[in-house]
Amino acid sequence: MTEQEKARLLSADVQAFLQAHATDDPARLLLQAPPHPDWPMRLVVQQLQARQKARHKLPTWYATPGILFPVGRSVEQASSERTAAFKASRVSGDLLVDLTGGFGVDSSFFARSFARVVSVEADGELSALAAHNGAVFGQCNIAWHSGPAETFLPTLDAAPDCIYLDPDRRPDRLHSRVVSLEDARPDVVSWLPALLERAPRVLIKASPLLDLPRALLQLRTVTQAWVVAVANECKEVLLLAERQATEPRIHAVHLTGEATEETFTFTFAEEAATEVTLAAPQRYLYEPHAALLKAGAFRTVGQRYGLAKLHPNSHLYTSQTLVPDFPGRRWEVGAVTTLNKKALHAHFPEGRAHVLTRNFPLSPEHIRKKLKLGESDTRSLIATTNPAGKPIVVVGTPLR
Repeated sequence: MTEQEKARLLSADVQAFLQAHATDDPARLLLQAPPHPDWPMRLVVQQLQARQKARHKLPTWYATPGILFPVGRSVEQASSERTAAFKASRVSGDLLVDLTGGFGVDSSFFARSFARVVSVEADGELSALAAHNGAVFGQCNIAWHSGPAETFLPTLDAAPDCIYLDPDRRPDRLHSRVVSLEDARPDVVSWLPALLERAPRVLIKASPLLDLPRALLQLRTVTQAWVVAVANECKEVLLLAERQATEPRIHAVHLTGEATEETFTFTFAEEAATEVTLAAPQRYLYEPHAALLKAGAFRTVGQRYGLAKLHPNSHLYTSQTLVPDFPGRRWEVGAVTTLNKKALHAHFPEGRAHVLTRNFPLSPEHIRKKLKLGESDTRSLIATTNPAGKPIVVVGTPLR
């Protein structure tokens, strides 16, 4: 994007066009004649596409006049405002160096918890857009640098309090995303010792599919890990490495509202030492939220809340009395039966249920088709396995 094109995109008439057509089909607009002959219509439509992707993920960027968005996958790869604000609340100090600046979302939030931020991005155009947007937001405490992180770090005179990296998980830009730390770029597994010589803390953002126990063994100096879910969907894993290694504390975090979070903290040593109790479904049924399931606190969560597990591999829990603050979903059990169409008809007379399967041989779609069930948000059919290893169906009412 040239400076002339950038200026045209920022002109009042183009900005008004983007506002007026905020929800229109970009492909259809591209086929129409531009409102003015000098409009870079392809870039205008690309801005519209990016804005539509950012509307819920980056509402401040979306709502602020004069913001420019990158073309391609950078908006998709960027942290959401919700997760960026969370990670910025985990660290603070005088100077943070973001070695994978990208579109600048994380750098922008780190600038609220550090006196100074240096944001480094290898893509010069992306770095320029991030710097432009930083100026629009009036963030004067961020220095933007374009170039490879590996060559920038040796030139840094100041000693950072923290270094942040979000390695590229699609480094060749052709194939599917990678999950392991060593396959992403930069390779933080091999680079971490050198990074810790420059800063006492290194914060790493990793894939939500990361094998967490393996990553902790690889990095060795991680003291804290956060598995972060938003609206019960796991979004990212954060790893904080420090010079003095300790037993890593694992935090399963569920960001549930605009400023609300549920956090469950444990260690893998605690999990391994915890005994699990098995029981058939009682009056209440529970399923941990996505971050807890990803973190692997299967035994610890049951022990902490006084719950029994239905089966070692089901990750469903039960109790006779309600645990109102359980970190996850809760149901009141109406019946326990088998996957029999005639028997289940009495429990779902309207032919509607939300179907879940946990440690069960059939998929929800198969069961829904077999029983000819529509969707429901007031009644649930949970197909699972009991302590004896037998398939069962729990009829439940969701508790808010």
